[in-house]
Amino acid sequence: VFRDERRGAGPQRRRLVAVTDEDHVRCGLRVQGGTCGPVGAFADLARVRPAHAAVDGFARPSGVPDDFDAHVRLMLDLQILAMQADITRVTTFMIGRELCNRTYPEIGVPDAHHMLSHHAGDPGKMAKLAKIDRLHMQYLARYLGRMREIQDGERTLLDGTIVLAGSSFGDPNTHDHMDLPLLVAGGGIPGNRHLVVPKHTPMCNLMLSLIHAFDIPLDKMGDSTGPLHELMA
Repeated sequence: VFRDERRGAGPQRRRLVAVTDEDHVRCGLRVQGGTCGPVGAFADLARVRPAHAAVDGFARPSGVPDDFDAHVRLMLDLQILAMQADITRVTTFMIGRELCNRTYPEIGVPDAHHMLSHHAGDPGKMAKLAKIDRLHMQYLARYLGRMREIQDGERTLLDGTIVLAGSSFGDPNTHDHMDLPLLVAGGGIPGNRHLVVPKHTPMCNLMLSLIHAFDIPLDKMGDSTGPLHELMA
């Protein structure tokens, strides 16, 4: 995920690091409608106090959430919040890592993800794998939807962000890394299209085009042979 230039450097740039209840109240009094943008969102996501302050009845988390769904949603929400607050302009997130043996009983898939990816053409395994893929895409849809709902100056957060999502395999059963399924959203990139590029087109051609979308004058990236002109057509 890449953010473009939105605010000036120096004193005008601010980083959101912590919000106390008192700070939140003061912010609400200053801003029209009692909302304070990313500050309010942060307060809604998690009440935070300075490290030295004791909070009665609040247990320090021992690690990541036990629930996979809650963990994924939390990580995606934190990415959105970080971009909204201009804490970062580049984020990456891997929902299903390689060799992952996670099971998904909550959607009726008790089998290990990695083993299902080597389905050998078995219809039953492919159907279960499709359920996992659908779940991951639902997370992405929620992510994009939330960014589209957030106003960021004169545009939405999604309008000022380019999101690239996809897989490192075109066919996981054979570890074939050709014909990669990729999705590009936001950032003024023309949407609602299905582009099929010539076989053996380097992935870096797409990357080069995304760099050009930020008006960065780069002639080559990795093994690119030129920008992917179809993307901006």
